Amino acid sequence: GLIKAAEIIEDGRIDEFKEKKYSQFQNEIGKKILSGETTLEELSAYAENMKKPELPQSGSQEYIEAVINSIMFG
Repeated sequence: GLIKAAEIIEDGRIDEFKEKKYSQFQNEIGKKILSGETTLEELSAYAENMKKPELPQSGSQEYIEAVINSIMFG
């Protein structure tokens, strides 16, 4: 199990996926959310000033499953 876990980590595809998926948390408001330095009032004002909301992105569960399966059984 530890050998396969190391292979998953060393492969890097899951880390790349997480980095891309959560890239929004690298902007100013995202950093404030993560550090706990924002208020609901600030978030409300931010949301009111946003343009059209972006459509939710797929969680890409199938991609993650394929990566793990290819490492575990490939």
